[in-house]
Amino acid sequence: MNKYAVLSFLILTLSFPSGYLTGAVIDESELILRAVYKLIEKVSFLEKRIKKIEEEIKKLSLKKDGEVFIEMGVKSKYLVTATKLRIRRCPSFSCTVLGYFRKGDIVEELKTFGEWKKVRSVSGGKEGWVYEKYLLPY
Repeated sequence: MNKYAVLSFLILTLSFPSGYLTGAVIDESELILRAVYKLIEKVSFLEKRIKKIEEEIKKLSLKKDGEVFIEMGVKSKYLVTATKLRIRRCPSFSCTVLGYFRKGDIVEELKTFGEWKKVRSVSGGKEGWVYEKYLLPY
């Protein structure tokens, strides 16, 4: 007995407990049940895909103070345009300054938070939060 026949039998048994069914009803029901089964398979596939996407979103973002940090999968590069761009510990003007990038430095984006970007020098070493106004896509 194939999966459609088993599914047909179960649904028909539940739908018509008396068991008085003609062969024509069973044949027609099997066609309908095949279509329903295919839809169930598609829904199951989509639910699994949605779950994978949700897991990826969780990996890529951290919630903090009602805003979302987005961690970049592909690292965008930027050219520093400010003469002396402050590198901060967190994405705020009130955060501690860790150091500076110089005009012409190339940085890669790690995360974003509003108008702030967490970047790392492509030459290595320096990493922190900078205000995006002073970055030009490279």
